[in-house]
Amino acid sequence: MGEVTTTCKVTVTPMESAPKKGASGEVPPRVVEHIQSKVVKDGDAVTLTCKLTGASKFDVVWLHNDKEIKPSKDFEYDSAGDLYSLKIAEIFPEDAGAYTCEAFNDAGESFSSCTLVVLGEWNLRECTRQLRMLGLNGKVKMVSRAGR
Repeated sequence: MGEVTTTCKVTVTPMESAPKKGASGEVPPRVVEHIQSKVVKDGDAVTLTCKLTGASKFDVVWLHNDKEIKPSKDFEYDSAGDLYSLKIAEIFPEDAGAYTCEAFNDAGESFSSCTLVVLGEWNLRECTRQLRMLGLNGKVKMVSRAGR
């Protein structure tokens, strides 16, 4: 049996990735800086911001736990250049959860999500009531840790 060897020179040149264009020639929006998850206190004002580029025209909606947030005095949509924000005037514990900024046009969509944790005052009476509602009337071991 014989052995055959061959050599060649290969040059790999990176391609610029151009955004895919839709039928109208538009490009989809693209998230370049994602929303940051936060831990906030009950009653704080909160602003969530992401940076979007790519398309010349697109719409932006904000979602809380997969439900669209309608702009209001309590939940204000804002944009400055390529920064898109949701301004929450006063946060409450029920506002905790997943937040998503979704940008879309006819060519496609892009989104960014984060988690917002709202720390409220710890109230033994309310905590006990919640445990009873969950059917935990027996013994429950609770551990409290102070942080930060």
